[in-house]
Amino acid sequence: MKNKRWVVGFLVIALALMAIPVGFAAAENDRVKDFDALHQQMLAIHKQMLQKHVEYGDMTPEQAAAMEKRMTERYEYMKKNEFKPGGGHGFGPGMGHMGAGKMGRPGGGCCGGANAPQQQPTLQ
Repeated sequence: MKNKRWVVGFLVIALALMAIPVGFAAAENDRVKDFDALHQQMLAIHKQMLQKHVEYGDMTPEQAAAMEKRMTERYEYMKKNEFKPGGGHGFGPGMGHMGAGKMGRPGGGCCGGANAPQQQPTLQ
């Protein structure tokens, strides 16, 4: 009798553990659907913005086409990685906090950049 209870208990636990990945898979499918719709909307708006820049002469049609191609490639990459931050690899190294460059300075680097202090001219 004890063996039957043990076998039944084991089977119940095994079935419960098999159901857990199914629940996560459903959540991942919802994730992809939700983010896919949002990213498609963003992509469409960005393409409209590129066309406006072409209309106003801010860029050439070739430049807009190159940017549109790059945005579409990025969208496909994110979709392949289920729209997870960092391309599906976690957060990892990047630009730093608040867009700061190398060594935590805006503009990056230790010896220059757009925000580096300018040398004052000497008076004679």
